[in-house]
Amino acid sequence: MTGAGFGGCAVALVQSAAAAGFARAVSAAFHNATGLTAQIYICRPSAGASIVST
Repeated sequence: MTGAGFGGCAVALVQSAAAAGFARAVSAAFHNATGLTAQIYICRPSAGASIVST
């Protein structure tokens, strides 16, 4: 888990081919446990921030 709020946030590193199925399974498990709807964002890693010269 990550973040500082009571809501919580999890980061899961999953292979691209498995991402959609993983998201469905986590969403269903979360809903069954809490009755709430999870917000899931499937992302790809990138190079991140860097200094840009003008």
